[in-house]
Amino acid sequence: MIQLRRTLLPAAAGLHAYWPTAALLAAATAVTLVALLPVTSLSSATSTFLPRLSLPAAAAIDLGIAWSSVAQGPSDLHALGITALFRLLLGVAALLVGVALLAITSVAAARAQHRQREVSIHRSVGASRRHLILSHGAEGAVVALLGVGVGSVLGCATAAFVVRYWPGHLAPTGPALGIWVAAVLAGTMVLGALFPLAYARRRVPRAAVGGEPLGLAVPTFQLGLSLTVLVAAVLLWRGAGRSASIGPTGADLTVMHLAASTGSTPAARSAQYAGVLTHVENAAGVGIAAITSPGAVSGAGESDIAVAHCGDGCSLGGLPLPYQTARAMHYAVSPDSFDAMGLPIVAGRGIADTDTWRAPRVAVVNQAFAMAHFERGDPLGHELRLGAGPWSRFVVVGVVADRQVEGVGGGAAPANAIYVSVLQQPPPHVDLLVRGGTPATVAAAARAALGPTAGPFRTTSISAIHRAEDTPVRWFAALFGLVGCALLIVATTGTATVVHQWIASLKVELGVRRAVGASRRKVIAFVLVRMAAMATVGTVVGLWLGTGLWGTLHQVVPGVPGWDALTVLGAAGVLIGAAMAGGLAPAARAALASPAGLMDSA
Repeated sequence: MIQLRRTLLPAAAGLHAYWPTAALLAAATAVTLVALLPVTSLSSATSTFLPRLSLPAAAAIDLGIAWSSVAQGPSDLHALGITALFRLLLGVAALLVGVALLAITSVAAARAQHRQREVSIHRSVGASRRHLILSHGAEGAVVALLGVGVGSVLGCATAAFVVRYWPGHLAPTGPALGIWVAAVLAGTMVLGALFPLAYARRRVPRAAVGGEPLGLAVPTFQLGLSLTVLVAAVLLWRGAGRSASIGPTGADLTVMHLAASTGSTPAARSAQYAGVLTHVENAAGVGIAAITSPGAVSGAGESDIAVAHCGDGCSLGGLPLPYQTARAMHYAVSPDSFDAMGLPIVAGRGIADTDTWRAPRVAVVNQAFAMAHFERGDPLGHELRLGAGPWSRFVVVGVVADRQVEGVGGGAAPANAIYVSVLQQPPPHVDLLVRGGTPATVAAAARAALGPTAGPFRTTSISAIHRAEDTPVRWFAALFGLVGCALLIVATTGTATVVHQWIASLKVELGVRRAVGASRRKVIAFVLVRMAAMATVGTVVGLWLGTGLWGTLHQVVPGVPGWDALTVLGAAGVLIGAAMAGGLAPAARAALASPAGLMDSA
């Protein structure tokens, strides 16, 4: 009991005397765990680097084409996008842990510097090294338990809140990576509490001698990381809102999901869809009626290999190459689909009323496909081979404007697109795009053409489709923002501590400046100008680091710009403000001290 009291009483006294730094350590740990645990809770049970997130499975797109083994549907693109964003988020979370460890080490080192004399006094009056290790270790353990405890509770609550709003499915979670991170943070704080004992001797303490000014490379790098992640979160959030401008025009379109009669053959489905177009176009108030394969209105389709007859003049490396293979998105459309989706025909013609079941198979390609895989960018009259079925040969009759696949993973979709006639390759499920009329009128007309055995109809709108595609992107943007804010808070904590040590190492210089007539205002300005310069350099570092992260986001999610000057300037302003705020208090204390006091304390 006596030994316990001899350990705990000095630990309690240390916590009471140095409670500001103890609070900083606990707060940095808690903030780190609040942002980290929601990210680590998203790992799957099979691998830490795979997410347990998925979106509702999209309906299979059956165009009557024998897809190859490398074909990818909308669900595959979603999975690729989710995995890429999760791994980026996991990497950013790992950077947060690294910055937190630097901040904790910086605060612990500053704490140790202030306690060197205290430890030396304890040693000079007979305190054993074992006693000091136990008391300081207990002090660090209390701070670690406080930070880890509060951070774990808040982090688990944040993780539950985040998971609740994921717009899809969740598989079982994986290994508790957050527990290991919490243990590392706690261990670092305990070791940091032992820093004052590293060079303690059983002798009378002497005054410290001022050394060379400390460098500011570490806080500069920390602030740069903060800018990179915060800008990424803003770009991702704004990119989600821009998807509507990427997709079709015509916010007044109504989208009705239809299913053909049960057990119908492709020829029968073609006749049914032709009847749907006729009945709906003749319904009261209807301006445009078009049919597409499922999800085509948002760019969702089947991605597979197509073989294009480039032309006899095409070559590769000097060798003739009349046929070229390329991955392309495949869609089925009706005559008015391009008009409904806001995609102008730039060459040739679109899908026509005459492109029916018994007519020769035709296709329309987009500009990207035409320029990349046809001689002189002119595909008209050239042959396309899709799949390996009986209707694998198509003739290109037109070129349409490019568009981008929306939503998570849309940036990973191929730029090439092929549009076939929905009456020649009729899928079992289609989307009916209608402008004008009422849903009841349109549904009645469609039901009359499809017959009583057709599947149920489901009506939605263009805005609802955009929201469904945007929601996962905004969800990831919110997580990036959470980690970015935590990174800024923790980096600012470490920066303020390093700045305090930096100013302490400049006390002799500041004392000389005050002695030769420098005013208090000039001393404060001297410090703040250097803080602003540090944040400016941090901005440059953040821009350099951001080229990789922002560019990857641009490739994964369409609409996310690889660069935005206003966003970067705003984040740079936040960084400069945080750096100057961190240096203001120690600069003011140094300015208020007398010249003799500054030089004596150095």
